[in-house]
Amino acid sequence: AVSDTVDLARNILSGSVRRIPLLSYQIEYIQKIPVMPVDQISTHYYIRFFAKDRPGVLSTISGILGENEISIKSVQQIGRKTNGSVPLVMLTHRAREADVLQALAKINSLDVVSHQPFLIRIEDENIQD
Repeated sequence: AVSDTVDLARNILSGSVRRIPLLSYQIEYIQKIPVMPVDQISTHYYIRFFAKDRPGVLSTISGILGENEISIKSVQQIGRKTNGSVPLVMLTHRAREADVLQALAKINSLDVVSHQPFLIRIEDENIQD
């Protein structure tokens, strides 16, 4: 690979061998870093639902989110179907993952939701609440 050739050339120029350790890090500096439990993660979320297109559905879904301390940053319904489900996309303000998962379980059990909600974490420190 090109990176191996570049590393070899740098070793020759510097007059040293294994200038960069074999695994690209020095084993003596490895530390165990505690990993936060997933349910304690607090970040923004993208959530997509497929919900029946009728009055009160958005109110029901947003009510469940509110009961679980989840604030909606934006919401968009894509399309319109009189007798069917439409994608409903929400972005949240910062929320705990445990709260989000609890709310989604409740929302998923509603008869107005036709598919399992789709969830993506948005991990960007530059997002303004």
